[in-house]
Amino acid sequence: SGDIRFAGARELVDRIAEGELGRSCMATQWLRYALGRADVDADLGSLEAARRTFTAADDDLRELLVALARSKTFTHRAPSEGEVLQ
Repeated sequence: SGDIRFAGARELVDRIAEGELGRSCMATQWLRYALGRADVDADLGSLEAARRTFTAADDDLRELLVALARSKTFTHRAPSEGEVLQ
């Protein structure tokens, strides 16, 4: 990775969003938020599929969220420690 040049916060955000690492991080953070826990190795397949969908949809956030919500990791998730099931 090289230096990133930017003028101001808005331009920095644009530079991060343009890079693959920034998009990958966004997918990971949304998965963590949706699950209410950190990702684990078993989540990798679902996360990679969601990342591919996000990229194929020209970084459309709605498509990323739909892909995560449809993923096996999300639909078949195990309860978090201390989570109360009703």
